[in-house]
Amino acid sequence: MQKIEQEPWQKRWKRRLTSIPILFALLIVYTTLLPLILCFTMLFDILKTNRLAATRCAIMLFFYIGLSNYCLSVSIALWVFFGVWLPANNSFYLKLNFKLQWFWARMLLVFGFSLYGLKLKVEGLEELAQGPYLLFMRHSSLADALLPANLASKNYGTLLRYVLKKEMLWEPCFDVVGNRIPNYFVNRSAEDNQVEIENVGKLATDLSAHEGVVIYPEGTRFSHKKRNTLIEKYSGDANPALQERLRRYTHVLPPRFGGPMVLLKTAQHVDVVFMAHYGLDKATHFSDLLAGRIIGSDISIRLWRVRAQDIPDEDEAIKSWIDDQWLKVNSFIAQKEASTQEP
Repeated sequence: MQKIEQEPWQKRWKRRLTSIPILFALLIVYTTLLPLILCFTMLFDILKTNRLAATRCAIMLFFYIGLSNYCLSVSIALWVFFGVWLPANNSFYLKLNFKLQWFWARMLLVFGFSLYGLKLKVEGLEELAQGPYLLFMRHSSLADALLPANLASKNYGTLLRYVLKKEMLWEPCFDVVGNRIPNYFVNRSAEDNQVEIENVGKLATDLSAHEGVVIYPEGTRFSHKKRNTLIEKYSGDANPALQERLRRYTHVLPPRFGGPMVLLKTAQHVDVVFMAHYGLDKATHFSDLLAGRIIGSDISIRLWRVRAQDIPDEDEAIKSWIDDQWLKVNSFIAQKEASTQEP
C-alpha cells in the first residue's frame, strides 16, 4: 500500500497521554461506582417501565470500558513482544493487530446484541466471500461500524481497511491499533480537502484477495434533521438538478463523491459491495438507548455486489452510478420502515 502521511508523533502522543489515562481511570471509577449506578438505573427503569433500558445501558458501558482496557493492554503487549523488534509493516505483526481489531468489534457486537435481544438477518452474505472489494455502507449509528468486521472478517478472514473520522482517535483502541494497520482517519475540517481525498485513495492500493476497504459515502450519520438542514441549505440554489437529487434521498443522506470516486479510480479492477442496513438507527443517540427503542429489534442487512467491469469510467457517469446504487440503499430502508409500521 502507498504510504499515507501520518500526523506528527508529538501530536499523537500528546493526545494519547490524555486519552489513555482517562480510559484506565474510567475503569477504576466506574467499577467502584457500578453497584450504586445499577441501583439508580433500576429505580429509573421501574419508574419509566422501559424494559430495563437504563440498566442495560449501564452494563453495556461497563463492558465497553472493560473490553477497551483489555484490548489496549494486549496492544501494548504486542508492541513490547513484537513491535519493538519487527518492522511496522511486517505481515505477522500487522495480522496480529488486525485480529485484535476484529476481536474488539466481535465482542462488542456479540455482547451488545445479546444484552439488547437483537436479531441479525443478513441477505447476500456470500458477496463478502471473495476479495478484494470496496465496501460502501450506510452510516446511521456508532454500532454499524462493528458490522463489517463481524460479517467479512469473522466469516471469511478478510482484512479490512477503514475510512474513519479523525475524532475517533480519542478512543485509545482506535488510536493505537487503528494506526498500526492500514486505516485512514479523515480530518473533515481540513483546509486542504484534496489531501484528505488523496490519502483515502491510497487505502485502495495493493489490495490482496483477502483485503477490502470500508467507506461510509454519506460522510456522517444519517438523521432526518441533517437531511432537512441540507435541503434548506441548497433551497435557493439555481441548480434544479441538485435540489431534485437531495429530495430523492428520503432515508439516507446523498453520498459524497470525493472518497468513493478516488477509491474507484485507484482500484479500477476491484468490485464494489454495497451494504444497506435497517434497525440500528433506533440507537443513534444515547437518549435512544435510555428510551429502550432498540430492545428486541430485528437488524436487517442486504448486500449486493457490482463487478468492476460494470462500473463506468468517466467522472459524471461514475457519479450517476453511485447515485443509482445509493437510491437502492434508500429504497431498502424505506421498505423496511414501511413494513415495521404496518398494523
